[in-house]
Amino acid sequence: MSLAKNIRGLYENSHFKSISALEREAGLKQSAIKNILQGKSKSPSINILLAIAEQLNCSVEELMHGYPPVDSNSEEKQERNFNVTLYKKTVDFVKELLGDSLDNVSKDKFTSIVNEVYDYSCEYSNEELDKNFGKWFLSNKGR
Repeated sequence: MSLAKNIRGLYENSHFKSISALEREAGLKQSAIKNILQGKSKSPSINILLAIAEQLNCSVEELMHGYPPVDSNSEEKQERNFNVTLYKKTVDFVKELLGDSLDNVSKDKFTSIVNEVYDYSCEYSNEELDKNFGKWFLSNKGR
């Protein structure tokens, strides 16, 4: 599915009365989401994706790839299959990529970045660290 279709599907199942309301709550400029939905913005920044994902209670990965949220049974399985080694590699990789700007990143932002790269790696890279996704993710966040 496309990013626009995924956002629309999540929006339609949300409490928001309008796209404008979603844009306001996400702290985005007017038409930021509308431009994505209309195909005018094909590569929104990671900050825009993070803001939308936060308001729609999903991950950036879900926005991009459109898989449904995990149910409670799947969540329990995910907890049991947590790959500590991969998570540590992801933390180290993100720290390395951030370099000197690491001191300017909040704990929540850092954790969010690590979790996105870790989740993507688990889902799409056979539980190997996907460095290409990590680099793409960080380069699109506009640091």
